[in-house]
Amino acid sequence: MRSSIVIRCTVLSSESTAALPIDDLSLTRREECDRKSRRRAKNLTSETLKPILSKVVDEYHNDVHFVEIDIEEDQEIAEAAGIMGTPCVQFFKNKEMLRTVSGVKMKKEYREFIEANK
Repeated sequence: MRSSIVIRCTVLSSESTAALPIDDLSLTRREECDRKSRRRAKNLTSETLKPILSKVVDEYHNDVHFVEIDIEEDQEIAEAAGIMGTPCVQFFKNKEMLRTVSGVKMKKEYREFIEANK
């Protein structure tokens, strides 16, 4: 029996942009706005990735197992995995990490990697 490729996707949840706490009162208004903008941009990138990966996972449902990790809810897992930013997609096979992809890539790139490693 061949083993599946595990795809672990670490994202920032869509709810995370609703409340953007600014803890440091020394931040200027511009710094506060920049911080919020960066947070929203990360969320939009994560939201862009989800439908792309969903289509690829559907195509290869017999060859892959998909796991999504919300960095806000599962900070320990993301930290233990060495995730430095979102979105981040990691590919595993036989408990070995094969590749880490940061950001959003085209479906073609994900497909080619799965094909080469299934």
